Parts: sequence; structure tokens; C-alpha cells
Amino acid sequence: MFEKIRAKGKWRRGRNTIKVIKISFRKKVDKTQSFFVFGCHRSGTSLQANLFEGISDVFVYSEAKKSKVFDDFFLKDFHDVKALIGKSKFPYLVFKPINESHNAKEILDFFYPSKGIWIYRNPLDVSASIKNKWPSNDNLKAMERISNNLPASSWFEKTLSKIGREIVKKHHTKGMSEYSAAALFWYVRNSLYFEQSLESQCHKLNDMVYCSYRMPE
Repeated sequence: MFEKIRAKGKWRRGRNTIKVIKISFRKKVDKTQSFFVFGCHRSGTSLQANLFEGISDVFVYSEAKKSKVFDDFFLKDFHDVKALIGKSKFPYLVFKPINESHNAKEILDFFYPSKGIWIYRNPLDVSASIKNKWPSNDNLKAMERISNNLPASSWFEKTLSKIGREIVKKHHTKGMSEYSAAALFWYVRNSLYFEQSLESQCHKLNDMVYCSYRMPE
């Protein structure tokens, strides 16, 4: 399994290297359009990023522990990222700061006229995926700390809004299962879309697209 993951990573890095080499022979574009992918974890944001990676005129910066754009899975200084966009020869750049979905409006405002894409997925599927991907009870432990007003120790707790904290306290119960904790995590993270009134940007300013992981059947 790990060999497949490493092989996939090498293939993606190789493809991106080829794209960078090819684009380096072009003249700098007049303007680079940037896109930011938001949403809850395990909702298909990586799939969306992978689809963008398959387009020759698009370069994707997914969240990373350490990269040109990310530091510990959070965007570096916005001014530095904006400078990188200004120097790019790619017509389109895609960023996936999934841990910063609570800052989506601030990010879109700072990088205007950037566009946002919020991916959502069925909560049952997300809960199952989270439980399979991270079986360490981290979500459950975080919910317990929040409910008991204990010091935050995870990025989720540290970035939680006042409304999100109230939601967790209202719905967390003693003996809650990992599956239910994952569902509560989904609810809190997707609530951020409405907390930030992003639907107004979606309908009025056309700066945000709210789309499902699955195409309608």
C-alpha cells in the first residue's frame, strides 16, 4: 500500500516538473487567475485538485507540511503568496487550503479577483471516510475537550468559531461514537460556508461555486 502511495506521489511530482519546464519557455501571462478550494476534509477536495492537475495551463498547490505556499498545512504570509501569483507564468493557479476554510471570505477578499470552490459531500460518506482514514479518535477527543472547556490542542479546536463551539457543546454527548463525532465535524466545517455568508458571493458576485462531490444522477 505504502509503495503505491509513494509511486503516486513520484508520478505527480514528475508531471508537475514537466509542466513547470514547459511553461518556463512561455512569456509571462498578463494576468494569472487564482482559485481556492475549500470544504470539509474527505469531501473530494483532493479529487478536484487532481482534476485540475491534469490541465496543462493549471498548476496546483495542495496543502503540505512544507512548500512554497504552505507551512504546516496553512497558507504562508498572504503577501508572499500574492507575490508568487504575480510572478507565475501559469494562466491559472489552484490552491487548496482546506484547513483554512474558516478563513475563506478573508482569503477571497485578499486575493481578489480570485475564485472559490466549496466542495461538499454526503455526511454519511464523509463520516465513514474520516473514520477509515484517521482511526485514532482525534475528532472524538477534540469534541470532548471543547465540551469540557479544556485547552485546545488541535488545529480544528484552535480555528473553531464561537458558533461552531456552541454547536459542538449542544450536540456532543457522553459516550458519543467516533462515527457521530466525524459527522459533527462535517456539520461544523460545512457550517462555515454559511457563517461567512459565502452564499451571497456565490449568487451575487459569482466569486464562489458550491458544488457536490458527486454529479447528480
